[in-house]
Amino acid sequence: MPDTLILSDLHLGRPRYSAGGAAALEALVGSCRRLVINGDAAELEDPAHRSRAERELASLRALCRSRGTRLTLVAGNHDPRVTTRHTLRLFRGRVLVTHGDAFFAGDSCVPASLFQHRLSRVPLGENRLRPFLPRRIADWVHLPEEIRVALATWSRGPSLAARYAALRAPVSRVVVTGHWHRGGVWRRAGRWVINTGGFSPLGRPCAVGLDGARVRVWPLVRAGAGLRLGDGTWLDVRIAPT
Repeated sequence: MPDTLILSDLHLGRPRYSAGGAAALEALVGSCRRLVINGDAAELEDPAHRSRAERELASLRALCRSRGTRLTLVAGNHDPRVTTRHTLRLFRGRVLVTHGDAFFAGDSCVPASLFQHRLSRVPLGENRLRPFLPRRIADWVHLPEEIRVALATWSRGPSLAARYAALRAPVSRVVVTGHWHRGGVWRRAGRWVINTGGFSPLGRPCAVGLDGARVRVWPLVRAGAGLRLGDGTWLDVRIAPT
């Protein structure tokens, strides 16, 4: 059992792009003493999903209380007011946890799974072709740019995370992030960069476990209606104390 388990981008309350309801997290909550949700725990900024998101987040809090698991939330761009905490430093600062939206200038992070959501909300004035084309066709004109931005984000994200850590948390050796929904582990500028992914079709969700100086990364897999830690690890390292 890891002492601390870190997830991100649950997007509770949002169908299709979320981890599901809070009940889907029961096995994970029971597997740790502390659960950290590193941003975008719930879809609190979208009026269409806010009510359900608030209910699911309340259910998650209740589930953690019932299991005696400490819940820590870090703010993300979809739930910026859920807490004032935007970073978390663990293991004497050797592990930096932050959602990752601060790495980018403006909203330059567009996960591939959210193309259609993004396109559906582009104001009419942003597409000069719309006065001449049906709305659906005009929306599709944006796809090459959205794809380019997503691929650039996936490519640049790990290096931006390492650069951010070097400036804001020089002692850190591990950076745990989320935001761009592409789970993975990278080595950048002497640091491990871990993105815990998302729950969309291309998200590759994973979980980070901390136990003393040990940092492990597991894939997350579906088990019926819930989630569990997958077999094997993507990373298993020890971080020497300062």
